[in-house]
Amino acid sequence: MDYIDPFESLSAYNIHIDLHGWILWIVLGVFLLIYGVIGAILLYHWGKYGMKNHNVILAELLFILVSALLIYLAVMGVLLS
Repeated sequence: MDYIDPFESLSAYNIHIDLHGWILWIVLGVFLLIYGVIGAILLYHWGKYGMKNHNVILAELLFILVSALLIYLAVMGVLLS
């Protein structure tokens, strides 16, 4: 199978993007920090003002499960790169 370079169009401008492991870990860490702050605000808001409504509990559960899956996939992607 041939390798497809997603940054091939940048080569005309002499721009080279080389993503090393440590750069990916820094980007992932910053992303997780921002995601964690936003997630904490959402969970606080839902807990404080949701009044334990069934829809709010479902939204919290879906948010946590999908977040855990996406974080797991992102970490696996960095580990396997």
